[in-house]
Amino acid sequence: MKLNKYDIKKYFLVEYLEVKLGIQPDIIRGDKRFYKSPLRTGRAGGEENTASFCIDTSTNTFCDFGDSSGDFKGDIITFHAIYQKERYGKDLNFQQVLGDLHSLMGGFVDQIIASPKKEFKPKELPTRQGGKIRILGNEPGEERYKPQEITNKVLINYIANVRCLPFALVKKYYKQVYYYSYQGQQKPFWALGMPNLSGGFEIRNATDGEKAFKSADIKDLSYFEFENVSGIFAIFEGGFDFVAFLKHYPAHELQGAVILHTAGLWEKAVSLLKGQQVKEAWLYLDDDKAGNNATARLIQELGIAAKDKRDIYRQKNLKDFNELEKILQNQ
Repeated sequence: MKLNKYDIKKYFLVEYLEVKLGIQPDIIRGDKRFYKSPLRTGRAGGEENTASFCIDTSTNTFCDFGDSSGDFKGDIITFHAIYQKERYGKDLNFQQVLGDLHSLMGGFVDQIIASPKKEFKPKELPTRQGGKIRILGNEPGEERYKPQEITNKVLINYIANVRCLPFALVKKYYKQVYYYSYQGQQKPFWALGMPNLSGGFEIRNATDGEKAFKSADIKDLSYFEFENVSGIFAIFEGGFDFVAFLKHYPAHELQGAVILHTAGLWEKAVSLLKGQQVKEAWLYLDDDKAGNNATARLIQELGIAAKDKRDIYRQKNLKDFNELEKILQNQ
């Protein structure tokens, strides 16, 4: 299908940066997302320290506020032309830019041109208790955004190289989900999502540190049962700590595992386990103030069954089980 510039401009700059280039925002303020500029690295003089590259999702345009010339602003066509010149020294003409973008966008362009349907745009984000996002897949026209098997290469790379966990193990407990995080959002973001007991998902994007984004459409515990009838249960603060445990102990004897997702849900874990015949409850919360407080309360409520098992990573001055697996894999 032959495309013109108006077709090309329908492609979202956010998806270009975050999916195709793997660049995540440092700051999100309403419709504006700020990144460290991809236009002033390499040939342009090295990575900057302050996020000055802004995408306005309401207009699908960008502006690089760190560029003194004032030329680094515009739509996706302008961005691609500047990016190729500054990063790779390529002076592309207009038709070459369109050709590049057509290849880059793949089937997305064919879909938006061929479909006569108006693009779905939520007027507001319906909120549920504890929720800050809306997971897609339950409304008309959202079928292709339903939670699904993990295929996104950025997510797969994050699992293997950042979290240092086996993809085959992670995909048993996580899905690839699509979500809206602000009103009027036109293109959904994607992330890893672990289902919880309320039918929602606890999600996180493919970054760590200050750029990490964690949220849920409804906040609750996750719980997984195993074939063992041992009476031994484990409580983890994070989903990746749970998977790291399974990697570390492939022949574990757990009957069930509870993932809090936040230390503040420890009371729900107590209620859940009091409905089970608990012989032992192994506690693997974070080694920080919130984790320490929740561990103390769990021990108080569960009595002699509760066992603080954090020494396996705490003795190495590590915060959680996943940090331990990162160290062990890189040794």
